[in-house]
Amino acid sequence: MKIETINVKPDIRISYTEIPGVVDLADASVHIGAGEVVDNIRSESRKHEIIITSLLVRQLFGDNCELKHRQFGAPYLECGAETVPEISISHCAGLLAIADSKNPVGVDVENVGERVMRVRERVFSDEELRYMGSSPVAATIAWTAKEALYKLVQKSGLDFRGDIILDLRSVDVTLEHNTFSAVVLGHSYQLKSFLFDDKVITVAYK
Repeated sequence: MKIETINVKPDIRISYTEIPGVVDLADASVHIGAGEVVDNIRSESRKHEIIITSLLVRQLFGDNCELKHRQFGAPYLECGAETVPEISISHCAGLLAIADSKNPVGVDVENVGERVMRVRERVFSDEELRYMGSSPVAATIAWTAKEALYKLVQKSGLDFRGDIILDLRSVDVTLEHNTFSAVVLGHSYQLKSFLFDDKVITVAYK
């Protein structure tokens, strides 16, 4: 498995890898529980995501680390008695990304396309819409930012349009990476977005 790494800050890392179209389920069986988990899942693409996530977690953090999920789906690691990092996981068609840090972190990855443009009136404020204009790239950056913040804050009922406010004034879609800020329920957060191969990865942190 080829893993690419983005060192966002000294204490924040994003690791990502391609999700292949075909995964040998026998490879997953050597990893604790992976084979059993996918046996009851009908979607082949979902099976692939689970297997690749399991493989990537173990390659990044060691075979003794197990990926688990909290009540509302947020992922976390159990690694015995070791101190474990905070993590966030995201995937889109063909790509899986994991962000890890000593502090809470949120990450989201999305293909640039028209899907976000179809829902933007419901999730972006008038000011956010004004700054992103008609650019699918800007809309995807903004969408991944809100998704990453939602994962970071972990508050049920959070309204994307009214509760998550992005400052998009400095975002430039011609750049490979952008740094900007946001306010969620009165608290300030930082974001970094990375654009490559028609995909956007955005990480959110305090």
